[in-house]
Amino acid sequence: MSESSQSRSSGSKAEKSLSTVGKRKPAHRDQDEFFAALARRIKELRKERGWSLNYMNLARRYVASQWQGFESGRVITLESLLRIAEIFEVEIGELIQSAGRVPRRDRNDSE
Repeated sequence: MSESSQSRSSGSKAEKSLSTVGKRKPAHRDQDEFFAALARRIKELRKERGWSLNYMNLARRYVASQWQGFESGRVITLESLLRIAEIFEVEIGELIQSAGRVPRRDRNDSE
């Protein structure tokens, strides 16, 4: 690859990365709020059943840090959500809905 082609490809990558530095899309905030609400609901369901974190680790075969992540608001995969719903014997829709609806900002709000 010639030096000028490298400069052009490097420049475009640098421009792209600079254009996103320090910016955060509103959807991320909504996602964070959703996972925080979901975490509270998961913890609530566990406590309603009288299950300890140790029970989740031993009987349900979760690594302690993994379950603690679910209850602290980390992003949860669909596969994990399905398994959590199965453990609590609730429909996945009920689990998600019970976390509460996080309102999205209207595009006009930023104007």
